[in-house]
Amino acid sequence: AMIAFAGALRLQAGQHSPPKVDVTPRWDMATLPAV
Repeated sequence: AMIAFAGALRLQAGQHSPPKVDVTPRWDMATLPAV
C-alpha cells in the first residue's frame, strides 16, 4: 500500500517516467520446430 501511495504522490507532483519494456527472445522463432 505504501508503494502505491508513493506512486500516487509522484503522479500528483507531475513526476513520471515513460514506460520502457525491452523484449528479447531466448530462441530465434525461425529455428523452432512446428508444434
